[in-house]
Amino acid sequence: MKFNKENLKWYGTTVGTLNINICDLNNGGKIIIVRDPKILDLDIRSKFWVSSYDKAQGVPHLMEHCLFSNVIDGKSIFKCQDELTRLGITLNAQTSYKDITLVANTASCMSVDKYPDDNIYSLLCSNYEYKILLKRLGDIHYNLVTTDVSSEYLEQEKGVIYGEMQNRYPGDAQSIRKIAEWSTLTGTKYSTIGNEFYLKNMTTDYINYMRLRTFLFENIKTIVISAPEFVNIDDILDIYVARLWEGLDINYKTINKDINKFSKEAIEFVDTYASPRFEPDQNSFLVRSIQAKYDNEHEESSYIYKVKSEKNSAIIKDVIINLPTIKINLDMLIENTAKTIAQIYIQSKLNEYYREKYPVTYGVSRYHNIWRYDRENYNTTSFIIELSADASSEKFMDSLVEFKKWVYNPEEVDNTIRSWDVTCKNNWYSFMNGEINQMNPLDSFDDINSIVLGTLTETAEDKINMLNQYSVEKNKLFPKALVDKFNYINNKKELIHKYVKTYIANWKVNIFDSTNLIEEDKDNKEF
Repeated sequence: MKFNKENLKWYGTTVGTLNINICDLNNGGKIIIVRDPKILDLDIRSKFWVSSYDKAQGVPHLMEHCLFSNVIDGKSIFKCQDELTRLGITLNAQTSYKDITLVANTASCMSVDKYPDDNIYSLLCSNYEYKILLKRLGDIHYNLVTTDVSSEYLEQEKGVIYGEMQNRYPGDAQSIRKIAEWSTLTGTKYSTIGNEFYLKNMTTDYINYMRLRTFLFENIKTIVISAPEFVNIDDILDIYVARLWEGLDINYKTINKDINKFSKEAIEFVDTYASPRFEPDQNSFLVRSIQAKYDNEHEESSYIYKVKSEKNSAIIKDVIINLPTIKINLDMLIENTAKTIAQIYIQSKLNEYYREKYPVTYGVSRYHNIWRYDRENYNTTSFIIELSADASSEKFMDSLVEFKKWVYNPEEVDNTIRSWDVTCKNNWYSFMNGEINQMNPLDSFDDINSIVLGTLTETAEDKINMLNQYSVEKNKLFPKALVDKFNYINNKKELIHKYVKTYIANWKVNIFDSTNLIEEDKDNKEF
């Protein structure tokens, strides 16, 4: 499909100092452009759907590594690193279990008109003028999405990933953290990193077809571009987006005309395991907790993962606590804030209890998973607790009984609500007085990020209309949307108390213990 910017209908607004423009793509994706006077660089994040499911666990991540075999003029990213440094360009890619993002960032982003009488600036601008940068990044991303990887480069990157696995998951020979825990977090057989078993037999046939199949117009999720205020939207579209589109169009034509160059096995593998979009298993807790209409009487049975013995395995004792799934959309933004406050309270109490009262962990982290099921958008939150090697997973399970009796304290829940209230107001004050997140401007205030990137089902117009509610009247600091939120939270404190109790009553506990071996692998003991 040829790129035609005339088919795009843009909606825009300004929140604080951020100028935000959004348009819908025919495939349901979005192009989002954020500009601000304080943004001094150019940042592009082009995200595409691809799944790391079942037999393809970790394979899209391997494909990500292989994309960089041709960055500039047939040179790999490491062979042209000096050139990229001189041009002020930083490249990266990020793969999750359900998508892949091409990331490009520049050291500066300039306009020839800003200091017209300064010769030194004009010379510097010859490398950092924004149209030049858009052209370079467009050419680079075109190369990434259209270049076949060689077998030599593929094998090289397999070795790099094996090293990455060992560094990120040292001693995880039983693939507990690499695979098993991700199934609990995602509700089925998904894993970004996978393990050596899934990668070792991958050939260029599989990887090159996966690249073609992934980087198509139909798989665009979001293209998010942040830039200085002087960068023109038409220039972004004419230079960067149009060039990326050329690459996507080449892939489309190759699949439709030359697909026989790939083996039937490669096509079936990619189309079966990497192309379908993420969805948890219907029998998983993520889906069951939507349908069950939980009340405070319900209690999920614990899941204990049994492992096989493996030489040179590290001792891993992890606990993942899944909270019941909640529905999300723009209309539920305030209500979901109340649920988030309840989650923050529970996390803080888990940290307090298992760091001080029953010290078995360094800390408790929180993991969010946003997904779509049966035409609705959902959010699942999980707490991850890495127990110390000498802790007993059985005693931890026993301690949860006492924790549930101890955790709910009405006064402390109210304190958490007050802390959220003060923090949110201070964050908004800072944002309205010019403080933005330079790395990711949409992260400058939580509500803005939630509205723009939280879900993709709302139209660009709906998102902008919601953002318009954050416009501020003259001589006022807080917009009506936030005033309504503060009033809701403070008038609905009893609802947050209910969420705390309901979450705790209905959560699911999952135990992953590398010493909990499958029965037939345990040594026989004589009595």
